[in-house]
Amino acid sequence: MKARTLLAALTAAASFFATVALSGEASATTYSVYLHGRNTDGTPSGWNYWDGSRPGINAVVINYNGRSHISSANPTVRAGLNTYCTGSNYCYVAAHSAGCAHLQYAIDKYGPYNIIWVNGAGCASGGTELSDNWSWTQGDDLASDLKTGTVRSMYNHNNMRGVWFYLFGGAKGGAAAALITGQDDGAVGYASSLGRSKTGDFCNPGDDWWLDHCDEVGMGTSTGNRYSYHYVYYRDSGENKDHYVGSGSGGIPSPMFSDMAAYAD
Repeated sequence: MKARTLLAALTAAASFFATVALSGEASATTYSVYLHGRNTDGTPSGWNYWDGSRPGINAVVINYNGRSHISSANPTVRAGLNTYCTGSNYCYVAAHSAGCAHLQYAIDKYGPYNIIWVNGAGCASGGTELSDNWSWTQGDDLASDLKTGTVRSMYNHNNMRGVWFYLFGGAKGGAAAALITGQDDGAVGYASSLGRSKTGDFCNPGDDWWLDHCDEVGMGTSTGNRYSYHYVYYRDSGENKDHYVGSGSGGIPSPMFSDMAAYAD
């Protein structure tokens, strides 16, 4: 992790000094930007979505309408990125669930931004079978966008413009697990949360004996069927992390928070 931070920092520093040389300005701020996921109440207030957690340097939150279509709500996301991650400013990003899709959509279609790296917990950028099977939709436009075929064709997932997504995938499952292929955190499967470039039955090493012919997901960039700049950083081999913020150590955002506290500095 230190190596990734050092490399990203050196890249950011080179870009920053080039900006200073051109602009004559030496003032810059580094932020830790938080992007929430789907929110059935619409736009969260303050840090409520994050249950009060806000680790990382100069932590700020971008709150968008968590029920609207990505195309409709993404201007709010981009406005935040333009504030905290452009010009002489740089940022780390912590994204959860649909927040990953919003961020990737913005990077592909409207970037680049001065993002050092991204931590993505329970990323829904590859969609979920809960939306495919309508159990998530309930008249919710964002949930409709998160159908596996819809969000995967919405933007170029390989065009992250050099920004690495360090992925945290949970495998605790839950009541809805029967609807989701492979290991899942109760809302999204490894095919999405761990950046697989196709849908399918993805699992932890050793699971093949009971998940018939599943594709084992290795750490880092060691396995195929992976979108570019997607790095498996935390794979829930113990199968005890669910999807949700606020479920203590049982939620996949928890190790992401710890990571932000340690390295987003």
